[in-house]
Amino acid sequence: MSRSSQRAVLGVLLLLAAALGAWRCSGSSGRYNLLVVLVDTLRADHLGCQGYGRETSRTIDALAREGVVFEEAFSAVPWTPASTATLLTGLEPFRHGFVRPEVAPLSQDAITLAEILGARGYSTAGFSGNLLISDLSGFDQGFETFKTVTWGKAPALNALAIPWLRAKAKAGRFFLYMHYFDPHDPYDDPAGNWRTFAGLAPDAPPNEPAPIANGDIEVPFVALREGRDPGLGPDELRRLIDRYDGEIRFVDSEIAKLLAEVKALGLEDETIVVFTSDHGEQFLEHGGLKHGSSLHREELHVPLVFKIPGRAGAPERRPDIVGLVDVVPTLLAALGVEPPVELDGVDLFGPPPVKDRLVFSETSHGWATVNGKREEGKELLAGRTVDGRVAMIGPPGDPRFPRGYGERAEKEIVDVAERRPDWYPEFIDRILGWRKTSAERVLPNRPMSPEDFKRLRDGLEALGYLKKAKPLQPPEGEHDDSTPSPNGTKKGGE
Repeated sequence: MSRSSQRAVLGVLLLLAAALGAWRCSGSSGRYNLLVVLVDTLRADHLGCQGYGRETSRTIDALAREGVVFEEAFSAVPWTPASTATLLTGLEPFRHGFVRPEVAPLSQDAITLAEILGARGYSTAGFSGNLLISDLSGFDQGFETFKTVTWGKAPALNALAIPWLRAKAKAGRFFLYMHYFDPHDPYDDPAGNWRTFAGLAPDAPPNEPAPIANGDIEVPFVALREGRDPGLGPDELRRLIDRYDGEIRFVDSEIAKLLAEVKALGLEDETIVVFTSDHGEQFLEHGGLKHGSSLHREELHVPLVFKIPGRAGAPERRPDIVGLVDVVPTLLAALGVEPPVELDGVDLFGPPPVKDRLVFSETSHGWATVNGKREEGKELLAGRTVDGRVAMIGPPGDPRFPRGYGERAEKEIVDVAERRPDWYPEFIDRILGWRKTSAERVLPNRPMSPEDFKRLRDGLEALGYLKKAKPLQPPEGEHDDSTPSPNGTKKGGE
């Protein structure tokens, strides 16, 4: 069957599902608007609702006090496009296939939350401050309106979203997706909140003490990539974190304006609100900066809050180990919508999943020391279970992998791979099995067009985010190393 025929059949199935769902929900009040708010690069442990000591998140904390907080939520991938694809499709990364730049954009055969709700008559819109989450990468799929403000600050997104909300307030149900770019590096805190965290008066001279200047994070970051000492002492690292926390407070204040608009329009009791992030950020906990290069807690632990009007039992805090892959099935269940395709996640408010469920993560951007040489672009795999056990697998020849961590080893420092033969080998087998079976179900994809690739490359290079981009190539068969690619492309295209 051709691609166009597949999409035609899928469209019919979505319409049938919409008609059936509308019949099931007729006469009920089970349908809500949906607002999904994602803050890029936000690690969970820098929020007050997750126990952070600094006042970074008044708005988010207030939302958490009204909803259900999943305290142990993890991203499937520590970099934005792959993680966001999982969030919006409910598919594991090896299934939706967006695991390396060579396979961009998002597969047209993936069914997004916007497509599902749009087929049921929802108005749909997405506003993004991250160029990687744009039409270039296929994230406009299913949205009636999707606009990206390249590396845009939160006020620029609100300036688009609030008028859209006002226009749709009385026009039927809606799904709004907000992808705020703050607090992504270079931690540009326009409100100067970092001064408070640095212990300075608001009117103190900006160079006493001098903050880490915009872009200066690149110097230690490049040093790390080259296997050198990043040169960040305690004071410099603290100033980086001050600026990061300042940006969290800044975006939190902008989220307050968005939620205030929802309330002013009389939509608060009719709107499900989900708050989350795509991944976290490293501050040398395991020798890294930024994100994408490891599968440790600081990169994968993300906030996840559901506020569902009228939900019995809220507010509530749950210690379950869950994943962003669970968001779509949970929302569809809350909205009374049958998934049109098999999803990889579970309804977090449905029957408890199996007790020993593993939440899987991977990255194709891992850094590893292989045979004494620092290398990047390595595939790393990990699994976490409800009792806090963690296992990681890395490239052959790297003495750091495979490795495991004991129950609730929050800092993931104590390596128990050799001391826990009772569970560690089984974990490894399950992680490898997940990788294999997921790859066998990968959706077909296509390379990005040269024109779109140039637009994306130019934007990434302008931010200093991409140094050596190469045009994407069509699939060429199997990997040239021991790890098969899920879509048949070769490694090394970054």
